[in-house]
Order: sequence, then structure tokens, then C-alpha cells
Amino acid sequence: MNGDSNPSINASDVERYSRQLLIPQFGPSGQQKLEKSRVLVVGLGGLGCPAALYLAGAGVGTIGLVDRPNDVVEKSNLHRQLAHSEARIGTNKVASAAIAIQMLNSNVAIEKHESFEPKNAVQLASSYNLVLDCTDNVASRYLVSDACAVTKTPLLSGSAIGTDGQLTFYCKTADSPCYRCIFPKPPPSSCVGSCDSAGVLGPVPGVIGTLQALEAIKFLSCMNLTEDLDRRMLLFDGSTCTFRTVKIRSRVNGCDMCGESSQLEIPAFDYEGFARGGKSIDKKALDVPSHCRITPEEFAEIRRSGSSYKLIDVRPSQEFDMCHLDEAESWPLKSMEQSAGMDRIAEGTGRLIIVCRRGNASQTALRHFLDAGRTNVCDVIGGLQAWHQVIDNNFPLY
Repeated sequence: MNGDSNPSINASDVERYSRQLLIPQFGPSGQQKLEKSRVLVVGLGGLGCPAALYLAGAGVGTIGLVDRPNDVVEKSNLHRQLAHSEARIGTNKVASAAIAIQMLNSNVAIEKHESFEPKNAVQLASSYNLVLDCTDNVASRYLVSDACAVTKTPLLSGSAIGTDGQLTFYCKTADSPCYRCIFPKPPPSSCVGSCDSAGVLGPVPGVIGTLQALEAIKFLSCMNLTEDLDRRMLLFDGSTCTFRTVKIRSRVNGCDMCGESSQLEIPAFDYEGFARGGKSIDKKALDVPSHCRITPEEFAEIRRSGSSYKLIDVRPSQEFDMCHLDEAESWPLKSMEQSAGMDRIAEGTGRLIIVCRRGNASQTALRHFLDAGRTNVCDVIGGLQAWHQVIDNNFPLY
């Protein structure tokens, strides 16, 4: 290859990227475009890990990395978040992903950001040619999309849960919708799951994250291929290993964010409250008396004392089957909330202690018991996660 006609394609680049340089629609010009590109990956979990690694492998010049503040690698991440490792458990996810990228391709410039929040979202989105939304919660999806809509930065948004995944472009052209155009109101909390609560097979986010990288590479290198995912949503069903695409609408003129008369101000918007249907966080909403809550230490003392009690675990049955305290009985919260479950709640007079995973569902169950007339009842603050952290670190943490 003549170095004068393609000054940025040196011998090292030819050796590293030869297999993609051979593709006629890509070639040296596509490689040059990639090397000049800047991509921001928001979320370094199951989607962000494969996406970031494939972008780095392809030679994207600058990759920005950002995740939730203080989000660190946990053992439960490793079955799907393959940029991390056992050796980096406890390490900040941005720092861990940066290490993996540098090990793969030291030519890539990495920009590490501490957070993607309303106060800095617009500035971050405007600093890149493309943003990849690899987050796992509704509030973040609206925030990332809003920032891209304001700055007119193309956004590739992916999601995965269970055995299903989806992927689409937002804010790509003047006619492209933003996330609010498609979902002007957040879904009810009962319809929203997460990998933490609903589970996910590791390869599923791997598929979607890899496809995010593929679409990003095609977009950034200006490959003249068939139509991309602008105004089309790809749906992946891992249970049958099938793909399909559906058309989605164009930009909505009356959209609260990208509409012609939008007045939404990102720094002042309550994304967390909006994602909960406009409700702000109220830790006292259940009105659970403080004397009905015990710490893990207090529960440990009750166990040691030999006092009589019944421990009920209100997690879903599949979580109970994964791990539970020896004396616990499984009373899933969902069945408890049914009429038959309420009859069971009203039975008996002995002391009840309620436990769940993190101390949230147990408060809801506690409220049901109190409303049913039970008085000798309490729940464990922080749930089994707190039990692991404070009392028994051999108890499985998931």
C-alpha cells in the first residue's frame, strides 16, 4: 500500500485491521474515519462491555466510558460483563473496562468520566460523534436520549433482559425519533424489570452489545450498506434464536424533548421521579413503624438467644431456591398480595420476622401484616444483602 495516498494507514494498522480493510465497502477510508471518531459508551455492564471491546478492536480513535458513580465489579457481573475479571472484583467498572480496552488495543484513547447526570449530560453528549446507551434503567434511558436530542448526537440504544433484547437508533437525523417520541410516558413499575430482579442469560446482552458495536462501526465508517436501524427496532428472542425488525414512528413535533416547542430543561428535570410515574422518592410512603424493623445484628441476637419466631422469606421462589437461611419459609410477596395469601397472613399469633433480598419487599410485606391485624411482626433492615455484609459473608450474595 502506498503510504502517501493513505497517510494514516501505516504498516501496523494494515497488520492489525487487515481483515476489515479487505471489505470493499469499508477499506482504508473507513478505517481512517473510525480512527478520527469519538464514541461515548454509557454503562459498562452486559451491553457496554462487548460494545466497548469491539469498538476498541475495530480501532475507534477515542472511546469515552461512563457508568454510575461508585459502581464496582461484582462476582455476579462476570457471567455477562466480559470486560471485567475476577482479579478486578471491587474495582470501579469504568476503570476495569479501561484496563481491558488498553490490553486489547493500546492505540485507542480512553476518556473516563465519573458520572452521566442531568448537570453534565449535555456537555458529555456534545463531545462525541455517537453515544451508545448501554444502561439498565428507565431514568437513565430518558436522560441519555434527552441529552442526545438536545445536542443532535446520534444514539444507539440497546437493552436486554431474560432471553430477550432490542436495539434501535434515536436522534440520528432530523426525522429520527428520540426515546420520548416512542415512549412519552414511562412504563408502570410492574412492567419494568432488571437483570438484578428478572435475571438474564449472559450471551443475550452479549448479542445486543455486539450488534451495537456493529451498527456503530457501520455508521462511523460511512459504509454504504442496506438500511440501518434508523426508525427500525431490532428485536431478538434468545429462546428461539430469532430476529425481527419493526418500524417505529418518526420524530413527534409535539414531543416534550425534541418537539418544536419543547421547554424541558435537563439539569432541572427529576428523572428518577419521572421514571416512577411522577412520584418522588418517599422512604416513609409505607408508613412502617420504626419499632417494627430490626437490624441484622438484632436478628442475629434473636437467633442466638433461642427465642421462638417464624422467619418468612418474601422473595420470588426461584431466588429462595438459590439460597436462604436454614429456618426460613418461602412466602413470595406476589402470592401474599392475593386474597388467599391475605388469609394466610391473618393466621396465627406467634412472632414473625420477614426478610427479602435488600429490605424493600419486606417493608411491603410488613405493611400487609400490620393492615391484617398482626402486631408481633418485624422485618430485617437491608435484607439478606445486609446479612451477608454485616453477619455472614459466606452467605451467597447475588
